[in-house]
Amino acid sequence: MKIFAKLLIGVFRHVKTFVDSEMERLEAAASGRSARSSGRIWLRDVRIPPLLLDAAVAGLLVLQSRFYAADFFHFISLVVYSVGMYGVFVYAVSLADPEIRSETSSYTLLIFLLLVNLYTLFIAEIYGAAYIFSTTAVVFTAAMLFPKKVVSVFAVFSLLVCRSFLPMRHWYFLPGYVLSSFAAIILASPVTSRKAVISAGFKLSLVNTLIFAFGKELFGIKGDVGVDIYYALGSGLAAAAAGLIALPYLEAIFGRMSSITLVEMSDTNKPLIKRMMVDAPGTYHHSLITASLAEAACDAIGASGPLARVGAYYHDIGKLFKPEYFIENQIYTGNPHDTVSPTMSSMVLMAHVKEGLELARQHKLNPKIVEFIGEHHGESLILQFYHKAVTKDVNVEEKDFRYDGVRPRSRETAVVMLADSVEAASRSLTALKPSAIADTVKKVVNNKFVDGQLNDAPLTLKDLEIITEVMTRTLCGILHVRYQKPDDEPPLSAVDAAPAAPPAE
Repeated sequence: MKIFAKLLIGVFRHVKTFVDSEMERLEAAASGRSARSSGRIWLRDVRIPPLLLDAAVAGLLVLQSRFYAADFFHFISLVVYSVGMYGVFVYAVSLADPEIRSETSSYTLLIFLLLVNLYTLFIAEIYGAAYIFSTTAVVFTAAMLFPKKVVSVFAVFSLLVCRSFLPMRHWYFLPGYVLSSFAAIILASPVTSRKAVISAGFKLSLVNTLIFAFGKELFGIKGDVGVDIYYALGSGLAAAAAGLIALPYLEAIFGRMSSITLVEMSDTNKPLIKRMMVDAPGTYHHSLITASLAEAACDAIGASGPLARVGAYYHDIGKLFKPEYFIENQIYTGNPHDTVSPTMSSMVLMAHVKEGLELARQHKLNPKIVEFIGEHHGESLILQFYHKAVTKDVNVEEKDFRYDGVRPRSRETAVVMLADSVEAASRSLTALKPSAIADTVKKVVNNKFVDGQLNDAPLTLKDLEIITEVMTRTLCGILHVRYQKPDDEPPLSAVDAAPAAPPAE
């Protein structure tokens, strides 16, 4: 017993040392702005290391094993099984989505849903209602917030983690849980409206009823068939209702956005978008084109296109404070930058990021959308006014003309940064030829890469190549690039009238 105690203390010491080192590394990364802003829970700058979350869950599983264990050896077996299965769950989730553990808020939400699933199943078992498919509601909600691969891993391994603590009277309920969970994933993943959620709930009720009916006949389960069928029929609708009720709170607390919210946010009748349409029409049009470029590029590299589209809609809302200082809104007015110093001009331009963040907080935008506002310029140099200032004073410092923002830390925000710059650069094109557009897009992407603005974004060189190609093709379509007829080409009528050349012998 003493040897085991010493071994356990040694393991805990090593874990504590590892956790402390990870905490120091993450704190240093946060001070250097390399930690992802999606790690924010609520709207405050709260970051929780994923390793600390895993340690807390493992500790909870050990504690729960202590209450369930009949003796010491049973306790050890429960700890080994539950903690080991949780480790497999973490590994499988990391394989399904390599970025999820770096997104603290998303990973925290997934762990929270795991614990909810554990205790929901436990409560259902206490009241003898295992056949209600209580876990379906949790999986249904998760399917609206996470990709299918992640939810599939969650559905299977969360049940396996919970299995050791559930005094199930009938082990054969487990396959029913799994089948019901996968039905919930298939039905809930594509929903984009609240009406579709209710429809998915109806379909899930029918599926759960079939699963229970077949299980009852297959295993000969006894009981009140009528009551059991009513429970099964209501389970899908209950899961849909629980998902609809919980979704706004989970999104507000953890900052995760569902497809339903993204569709609602993309509505151009939202107050901020309508205000931009009236007060800054040039910025509004710029945002629409940026959104098209960003969505196409994100879809091509496997990122979230809808999220990039919505983020692009809102990324420039800070220009609403002084729209006349931005060139896209200077159609009928003069350029106010002609009457102020380059330093003042750069300060006005840089201020639109901070003003956009303040406006986003006033309107309580989701933290995921706020990321696009704060990161779409990163620490870029305002080249035009920097060169203008250098011609007047060679002692000008470059840092005074760089945005005091945060470099993009997700694929979506990085793509919006590139789309924003590409769209702005395309306005200076005089010849709308595919070759000229391709050169412009390549130049913009290369400049951002060389300047280090993409250093914190999880983009590969292959991703940048795909982004360049897709944005070039999309921009050619937006600008309606057509075949440029050479000056010496004969008119079409002359070509039609010319006799056909004799066939070669």
